[in-house]
Amino acid sequence: MRRLALCVLASGSLAAVAQDAIQEERPWLAAAVGAGGWLRSVAVETEAGLAWRADPSAEGGIERNLYAGGAGVILFLIELARSSGDGDWLALARRAGDELIP
Repeated sequence: MRRLALCVLASGSLAAVAQDAIQEERPWLAAAVGAGGWLRSVAVETEAGLAWRADPSAEGGIERNLYAGGAGVILFLIELARSSGDGDWLALARRAGDELIP
């Protein structure tokens, strides 16, 4: 049992070392995850899913275009999910897609 515990502990340490190595190779990922967190925080819940305003500090119009609206955010979230391996970003993109195509 002790040997098994040491193996589990060692594999966890190796995973942490591997994660650190990935972060060193892809320093942009932390910035992208931060941007994703901000996008999540300014998302607007709708009946169909999620949407974004062109100016998050202003009330009013939801944009659905590629430049300033949900379509561009969806592309970003899909790439963030692919790059990070975190399926939560893909789930967020799907909710935004539900808004674009109700």
